[in-house]
Amino acid sequence: MPSSLRSRYGVDDAWLERTRAIFRLGDADHRWAEMVLAQVVRPHLHAIVSEAQRTFRVTSAQLMRAQVQALVSLGRDFDTDGYCEARLPAIRAHLAANISLPTYLALQNTWAQGIIARIPDDLPRAELTSFVLRITGLDQAIAAQAYEVEHLGSLKRRLDDARASQRKLRRLARTDSLTGLVNRASIDAHLERAVDAATRSQHPLSVIAVDIDRFKSVNDEHGHAAGDQVLRAVTRRMESALRDGDWLGRYGGEEFLVVLQNTDVAGANEIAERLRARVGADAIDVEGAKFRLTISLGVAALTPKETAHELVARADGALYDAKRSGRDRVAVRDTHRAFERAG
Repeated sequence: MPSSLRSRYGVDDAWLERTRAIFRLGDADHRWAEMVLAQVVRPHLHAIVSEAQRTFRVTSAQLMRAQVQALVSLGRDFDTDGYCEARLPAIRAHLAANISLPTYLALQNTWAQGIIARIPDDLPRAELTSFVLRITGLDQAIAAQAYEVEHLGSLKRRLDDARASQRKLRRLARTDSLTGLVNRASIDAHLERAVDAATRSQHPLSVIAVDIDRFKSVNDEHGHAAGDQVLRAVTRRMESALRDGDWLGRYGGEEFLVVLQNTDVAGANEIAERLRARVGADAIDVEGAKFRLTISLGVAALTPKETAHELVARADGALYDAKRSGRDRVAVRDTHRAFERAG
């Protein structure tokens, strides 16, 4: 048997030795094995298989071939690795056909009964009956081992699939489906954690509120499909202007929020200007239509005892300052009480 199959089903030498000992299979049983095969199984092979198939209403030609292959080597060389190799194809065929373990074990019992019933009177009936029952027990143990391994593997695959689905659902719950950014709930939750960490460590924390200027005209004049493509393009440009560790989230409509940890107001202002320049650098092409867009941005840095909600409110106020000042610019709602950058 290939080592990969032995490893897969856990039917190694130690397992076989223990299991053969349970059914008291020894050297003397080789004689009974050859006698059963020559005098009973081969002469009545198809009758034995057909009886079992009628009993369990198994009509598959493929399963019948697998059962025949298993029976023609029943008990032969039971103390070798090759014996398991001869058993596993029939077991795997029944697994693939969704035949349950209890049904397969009952099928084997029916084979055993069919063999015992056909033992000629001139043979040592008691010894052969004992051997057939014991070798069937070994075959059933191999089947149970293989079924258990396959069942556990199936359970693991279903568990992995369920976990993957959960991860996908959690990701969808955190993600804005249009832009691929984190959504408002996620960016708010991240900001809450960032505010707690900055307050404890007294390290700077800043946010940037962003709004696309005159975006409504894109939807009104070119339709929402074009507007969606423009939003995605603006998102990619803003992402390219941020650093690793910066968080960009869609706050709703054409509004965004950027969370900048360990960044004071001066650093946040630099990043805001970079965002503004990146978005307005050149026109966005959507199916031949050119959109030259700008953004307005409001910057605020965290102050002691300030909440995440209050910080965002100040950034929003700065954003409206930028809008009122003519758009396409950065405004800052600064305070001297903000945490300073260490060093």
